Amino acid sequence: MHQVDTVPEVFPGIVIPIGWKRAVQLRVENPGINAKELSKEIGVNQATILLWIKSPHFQAYENWVLKKLPPEQSTLIEAAKKENLIRVRERVETYLDEMEDRLRTILETTPDEKLQVHIIQDLFDRSGFVSQKEQSRQQAFVVTADAMQEFLNRANEAGITAGAIRREIAGRSHTGSSSSGASQEVVEAEVLDGHS
Repeated sequence: MHQVDTVPEVFPGIVIPIGWKRAVQLRVENPGINAKELSKEIGVNQATILLWIKSPHFQAYENWVLKKLPPEQSTLIEAAKKENLIRVRERVETYLDEMEDRLRTILETTPDEKLQVHIIQDLFDRSGFVSQKEQSRQQAFVVTADAMQEFLNRANEAGITAGAIRREIAGRSHTGSSSSGASQEVVEAEVLDGHS
């Protein structure tokens, strides 16, 4: 079996934490391993493992490692992951009706209005309903010139160029826009022009 230890620790622009490397190695060796088992093997909290697994950077690193494996091993790992996911879904589906009944009972008996709202939102979310308010909600992040400067300094230290950042911003502006996009682009342009 291919050892992950032979994979370089530097992954496109970032140094991979030892814990991530070990987690990926264990997932390559045993694709069906769960977060609880991973946390015991690595010696970190299970919540930490779950955060890692949900992290886009971790996922990108894991996919990068999988691409370095021989194709037949990669295929086996992907098949095992899919099989594991199906097993988990089947187990959850066995208890769905019971869980829904319990939620309804809590909803009908609790005096806590916040809990009631949370349960109703959860039930709607799981049913695929999205409120009109939720659909129209947009977020805008305002970055001060000082914060942008600090970001660019750190990016420069990491070897990430302003051009790469500019391309990333341009790519994101095509996928979504915000009401304050024009003013943000001005700040970005002013700060980035000094760091090409």
